[in-house]
Amino acid sequence: EKQKLLLEPGTQTSEIQVNQGVPGQTAQPLREIMPAMESVYGPDHDLTLQARYNLAQALQQQAKYDETIAIAQDVADRLGKRLGPNHPRVLGALDVIALCYREQAKYAEAEKISRDLVAMRERVFGQEHPQTWIARANLATLLAKAGRAQEGADLVRAAHEGMIRAIGPDAEITKTIANLHAYVVSETGAMDAATAIYRGLLA
Repeated sequence: EKQKLLLEPGTQTSEIQVNQGVPGQTAQPLREIMPAMESVYGPDHDLTLQARYNLAQALQQQAKYDETIAIAQDVADRLGKRLGPNHPRVLGALDVIALCYREQAKYAEAEKISRDLVAMRERVFGQEHPQTWIARANLATLLAKAGRAQEGADLVRAAHEGMIRAIGPDAEITKTIANLHAYVVSETGAMDAATAIYRGLLA
């Protein structure tokens, strides 16, 4: 599964997403091919759903969050009926929805989905899998953005330590979670501790 980091402009934080489509696509060409895709393959075909997922991501990057949510939810529903609600592709679509709610400051909606994603990834992948740690780090980041950084601090610290155990400290995703760790800690007011984490990234 391709993994990509979506960095937020002007901040030190990021949302980690998995099951990404092709980077760099723009929404308009994807919009233009959708009628043909649905006509030729049908609305539930893998190629059609992947194209719709890619469209949702392109719209997300353009901050068209309401439209992104509608498309990503449709993709998640259709995939869920065929593959089951815990399939990684379904979880990837839900990741997109959670991020959109977060960017709209709809923290209650984002938190519900984010907690569901943690629970589902625990069931599917296990407690120590990198995707589970990623889901926990994303939840911690959401809590910090919602003004509840203290709740997120232990969660993101555990995610950082878990990723080091799972794939090592030098993996790019581990470094991104370290960045999230520093951000969440900074939001608690512990600037010395946050600085130490940032410096660790540069070591």
